[in-house]
Amino acid sequence: MAVCKVVTNSCEDARQSIRRARQKAMDTAKKLYSHAPKDDVKKLEKEVDELTKKFVKSTEDMCKAKEKEITGG
Repeated sequence: MAVCKVVTNSCEDARQSIRRARQKAMDTAKKLYSHAPKDDVKKLEKEVDELTKKFVKSTEDMCKAKEKEITGG
């Protein structure tokens, strides 16, 4: 179905946006905390990664639900 394809493309666009935001956050953290202890930077990077995973999963769940709704399954 064409509508499912639109949902799939939108889902991929959302995942890419999340990944770009992650990269921007990582770059910003490295710049702002360049003089901070490496442990603090690693902790911040881990938090960013966890948030990224959370939002990607949420996006994928929404896309699957919408595809299921569209196909009537």
